[in-house]
Amino acid sequence: MKAAHHRKGTAAVLLFLFRSGAAFSSNTATGSSEAVHVAFHAARRGIRHRGGFSLFAERNDASEEAARLLAKAREIRESIPEQQPEAADDQTASSATTAAGYRLYCDLGREDGTWMDPRWGASGKRIEFTLDVEFDISLANDAICLKMVKDNFGGKSSAVRTVKSLKSARLRGGFDKMQCYGGGYRIDVGGGNSVCRFFVECEGTPERGGTFGDVWVPQGCLYFSIPSFGNTVSNLSAKECPITVRQIGWHTGWRREESRIVGIFRAKKLEDARRIDKY
Repeated sequence: MKAAHHRKGTAAVLLFLFRSGAAFSSNTATGSSEAVHVAFHAARRGIRHRGGFSLFAERNDASEEAARLLAKAREIRESIPEQQPEAADDQTASSATTAAGYRLYCDLGREDGTWMDPRWGASGKRIEFTLDVEFDISLANDAICLKMVKDNFGGKSSAVRTVKSLKSARLRGGFDKMQCYGGGYRIDVGGGNSVCRFFVECEGTPERGGTFGDVWVPQGCLYFSIPSFGNTVSNLSAKECPITVRQIGWHTGWRREESRIVGIFRAKKLEDARRIDKY
């Protein structure tokens, strides 16, 4: 009987801490177990009632206890230092030694497993285009940094730098164009591998009344991810890699910004591409 009463009291303490946002803050979850211990026992002492735990004390006493414990929880939460992102080391910093130019060969259309709207690209039509980009060594501004993906969990990342692009991408072999505005990139290192993640902002193509049917290039940022060798943009993989966009949806169980596959691309060094393509 006492054990059951004790478990109810413990559950009440945990519920209070969860609602107050004290012991279960993101900083605590990343390793401040001592703060959890202190907060737990502080709350447990605070709501101990004669004869055992009770959530049904007199209303005035309960309000005073809640206010005191909330202040204690806030004090503990504010005492925990914010976790700073891990700084780039010499390996990831090596990506910034030289600029590198590439031609991106992009092929947009419906891909297996994509979370794009079921009507998008349902006919199987696709849009092919090329875009010349340069991975510059200059640091990106805050606006560019905010648009970078945040999916490097547990690894190290270089600083975000600038992607320069031609003013327009070439569609239909150059008979059509799509305006582009450049973007940003970084090198992510983890598990013995390194990946170049970058984006290019574009005008997109018309959703309705266009010449590509039920497929179009979404307006905004196109995101690219490609393996890099030697932790540098001067040696990117030649294999096909995914192109994604970020859109709001429910596919992960709650409404949030999702990554949705819209096509594939290959990257070829600019000097090689110009020699082969003759432009």
